[in-house]
Amino acid sequence: MIGPAEEPPLDARPRSSPTDYSLEHCTVTRRTPTELLLLTRPYSWLDMVLTALIGMAWNGHPTAPGRQVSTAAVALLAWFSLNWISEYTQRDPGREPPSRLLSTLPLLGAAGWSFFLGGGRALALIGIYAVLAFAYPWKARTRAMGPFGPVIRGAQTALLFLLGESFAPGGRPSGRMVLALVIIQASRSLIADVRDSRTDKYELPKIIGDRWAKAVSIALLILGIAALPAPNPASGAAHVIFIFMLVILIIFTVEWAYEAHLAFIFLTTFAKLAIFTALIGESGHINWIILAPAQLVLGISYWYIPRGSNKTFREHMVRAIRIVSNDARN
Repeated sequence: MIGPAEEPPLDARPRSSPTDYSLEHCTVTRRTPTELLLLTRPYSWLDMVLTALIGMAWNGHPTAPGRQVSTAAVALLAWFSLNWISEYTQRDPGREPPSRLLSTLPLLGAAGWSFFLGGGRALALIGIYAVLAFAYPWKARTRAMGPFGPVIRGAQTALLFLLGESFAPGGRPSGRMVLALVIIQASRSLIADVRDSRTDKYELPKIIGDRWAKAVSIALLILGIAALPAPNPASGAAHVIFIFMLVILIIFTVEWAYEAHLAFIFLTTFAKLAIFTALIGESGHINWIILAPAQLVLGISYWYIPRGSNKTFREHMVRAIRIVSNDARN
């Protein structure tokens, strides 16, 4: 098992420590545009966009670039509102939430754009997404909702796929893909809850413990891989990527939940990029040249979201080097 060696637990560090990751040290004094964008989790932008694009391409209909851009824009607007509504409702220490009006404006824009692209069905899907967006942050505030946060996040992700599909409807069955998206996202969200278990109150790791929560995440990922359909017979890349993620979850201890969740974000995005490429054919390979480096750049934002479990990039690298050095000596 890989794990930290000879490093004191975070709770044992004095508050004056330069590597203290407590929320008090993650203060945000005002809402600048950069801070507002950070609260939308830029490291997940491409993940959400690709989810909607996979839905749009699912039935094999050729779509104009403008329609693809519109689908991406709707997904981002919905994602922005989801995160800002969460910030406004949870009001976590160290993060200055946007106003209620600003939080809901992107969702209203997504609703109007969706109706233009997909009619009544798309509008209904956005409506369900909005209900879940307002319900999700209560996982951090009520004992009854806490354990169900990962499932809600999974449903929100699947709704983006269905929303994209409503923009180019067809007859191809999509039930397995929807199920896989729900389960895999729930697995990833649960690892995030393990990461934040030191500061959370009601989430599942607080009820069953970090190690059991990790075991549940592993079981969910196995089920998600089994449910995931191949977009075409020649594509198994997404399955391989998720199996690699499964190996990471099995090997790494719960003390590495921060790093495991970051790996989950990157590998989920790359798996969806593989699915989208398989759906749209050879022309889709250009996406790897453009989007893979973009994800690497956006992923840097993970280190700068104000949260209790967070580390700066430098602290993260120093910690990793120290652990590797200790493992080598042992």
